[in-house]
Amino acid sequence: MCNVGYVRGRCLHFPQDAKADAARFSFAHKPPQLVYILEKDHAPLEHGLVDVSVNEVLQAQAKAFLASHARLSVK
Repeated sequence: MCNVGYVRGRCLHFPQDAKADAARFSFAHKPPQLVYILEKDHAPLEHGLVDVSVNEVLQAQAKAFLASHARLSVK
């Protein structure tokens, strides 16, 4: 249940002081880049490119997204 987003108050592992409720990832083409969108209360809160300037939690989530995308692309 903790990995689906919007689990504030329902997942013991979710930090209560987190500024966002969910992180979404997508690809921007031209040039291909990975972008993130942070959401709070089902609305965009912040967005940007995933690069070395994002925090380590967001980097880890981005790596998981890319690994999942790679697995799905092979099928």
